[in-house]
Amino acid sequence: MLMLDDFEITKSAKFFKLSKAKKPTKTDIEKFFRNASENKEGNYLLKTIREETSSTDGRSALLSVICYKTIDKPSFLTTRKLLETKYAYLILVEFGNYMAILKKNSGDLASELKGYIELFSSSEISRYSSNSIDEHCEKLSVRGIAISKYSILQKSYEAFDLNDSLPTTNSHRQIPNTAKFRNKVSSYSIAISTSRITEHSEKINFDQLVAWCFAFKDKIENNDPSSFLQQFSNSINLKDIPANTHPNGLLLTAHELIESLHNDYEISLNKRPIKSSLLSWLIQSHAEPAEACAQIHNTTQLKGRIDLEVIRNKNTFTLKSKYLSRISLRNKLTGAEKTLTNILNDKGLFTLTFNDPRFFYSQKRIYRDNEIINNFERITEIFEPVTNFSKAITEKGEKTLSGVSTDFPTHSLFYRVQEHFSKGVSKTIICDDLGSKEWADHFIIENSENPKITLVHSKASDKVSHGASSMQEVVSQAIKNIGKINLGIKELSEKKRLWTTHYKTQNVQTSIKRITSQTKDFEQLSRTISRITSSPKTTKTVAIAVNFIEKAEITKIFEKAKINKLASHETQLIWLLSSFVSACVESGARPLILCRPGKP
Repeated sequence: MLMLDDFEITKSAKFFKLSKAKKPTKTDIEKFFRNASENKEGNYLLKTIREETSSTDGRSALLSVICYKTIDKPSFLTTRKLLETKYAYLILVEFGNYMAILKKNSGDLASELKGYIELFSSSEISRYSSNSIDEHCEKLSVRGIAISKYSILQKSYEAFDLNDSLPTTNSHRQIPNTAKFRNKVSSYSIAISTSRITEHSEKINFDQLVAWCFAFKDKIENNDPSSFLQQFSNSINLKDIPANTHPNGLLLTAHELIESLHNDYEISLNKRPIKSSLLSWLIQSHAEPAEACAQIHNTTQLKGRIDLEVIRNKNTFTLKSKYLSRISLRNKLTGAEKTLTNILNDKGLFTLTFNDPRFFYSQKRIYRDNEIINNFERITEIFEPVTNFSKAITEKGEKTLSGVSTDFPTHSLFYRVQEHFSKGVSKTIICDDLGSKEWADHFIIENSENPKITLVHSKASDKVSHGASSMQEVVSQAIKNIGKINLGIKELSEKKRLWTTHYKTQNVQTSIKRITSQTKDFEQLSRTISRITSSPKTTKTVAIAVNFIEKAEITKIFEKAKINKLASHETQLIWLLSSFVSACVESGARPLILCRPGKP
């Protein structure tokens, strides 16, 4: 048998607040440990439940530990002819009003402890940082507040001192995931989303672990929130959102689960094995936001291919689905089997938007963006009314195109876009529509003393609409191709074959030239475009051209947002436009939306 003194463990733990309403008993912890070690082989090598221990300054804590071995086939083999032995441990430290969980090769207790523990808010866990002038952030990963499937979900930054070098223009639209800090005596990481603290130091024994837990308690209770992390979006308690605030949209963010399916899980539907590719398809088919269709008490029903409901609980939201509950995933390492619904809920693999656009739910936490209404006022400024857009009733006018057509018809949005940009100084206009790798509908190049490049993505409709669904596709295209404002010679050479031919639909080869330019030589034009895109003087714009949105109505939506009177489709539109603007700002581009004027 092992003794406590035999252990030397990594200084890395998840920290939680103990619930005031319900404390775990010795029997509870026995049950938690039993469930987490379902795959153990033989007896426990060490088992200690709620043993009282003290820190060096006399403060008392309760220590619970199990250690055991597991035997299973290696993950790279299909046969059980060879088996490997792994050793696992699971440690709970109850100290003050807090709990620390440490584990290796063991099941996760976070889901088992529901009702007994509570998450720290991001502001609370950031108090572990000392805010000292000698302390610097070296690494930071953030998650964007976005609902478009083409938005960059996560980004990482690294520098000697991010406190000074990280641009903060758009920080309120980012959720910090992990941050690594360094000071004169130590280096440590905070995983804000999971409340994990990792000290990059030598391994420790149990006495040192208890001392570290109380050091954590002192910092959390006495330090101010990290001034560096406070500039980002911070989580709040679910009880702090107004009672009439409810979800109006959901996006599954299960890409991490998909990546681990092949190696980590055995999958079954109604107890029968299925291929991981089927589950990947199921999750990816819900990569588009699902809108709410009904609200009944604390339950939000969603539109979608399968039955999906969002349940508001005391501290979190959870998904409910009869279909997804029929899919089970067995963890090959621990042997634990859970339904897909339970895994999505336990890991928080979905985001929610609300009828109040200030709130956003991600990774089992709710975030409030107090700047979004003010930002939306600025967003209304990117809408530029184009009078002649009211004359566009189709996107390209394909039904009237023929072999002798030398231009798009006047009733098409393409014609009105080209007409709009051809005004003023001479410009090169390139139609990139229907290419095998379409980057935009139009490129607008202005080679002048103050050069400009504009990517235009167009969409037309036969009726006026101001909902998110009508804008989803064109905004997603704009975000997906935003990097094409920086075109190089190699990328331009890929376009030579397309751009030097006449425009062709699926059915008709027209006589419409794709390039309208005073420069006739393509190679010379390519060099000019490459020089413009690489020049620091160039103004780069990503534009969306639509004939179904009216500037006047967007102004009215902003007025409704100020008094929290938005319809669900209007809230989703605000989030969608915020994602577009954020993507442009981070890429150094100016966002622009060309639309109809409308009636004030």
